[in-house]
Amino acid sequence: MQTQLGNNGTNPTQLGTTQAGNTFQLGEFLVGNGQTEINATGSANRVLSMRTGFDGTFMDGRFAWNLFYTHGENRLAVDLINNQNLQHMYASQDAVLTPSGTVACYAATQPATTKAYADCVPINPFGSTP
Repeated sequence: MQTQLGNNGTNPTQLGTTQAGNTFQLGEFLVGNGQTEINATGSANRVLSMRTGFDGTFMDGRFAWNLFYTHGENRLAVDLINNQNLQHMYASQDAVLTPSGTVACYAATQPATTKAYADCVPINPFGSTP
């Protein structure tokens, strides 16, 4: 396959490195991965505000007092209908060859993200058969 792709070491982006060879780009439109429904967003915003107080005097007006209470609250509810988290989709597209010779998601091979992407399965853009 390397011979057919022209692996003759003339790729200018790789000259001067230990790996010399030509590169190629593969484009594939993946269907059936992701949502099939329409996205929709609904939100409800509610603002509550209350203030109350009392004023008064005692001892024939020699002393004055006031007492007040205020309360404010803002509630926001957002519903994302048929929304999807694409982090695992993107991680599955970034496949690497591990030192043991298996293909894995790059994020699953990094210590900082191994746990979060332990169930990541690389996407094979060529299909399930060789």
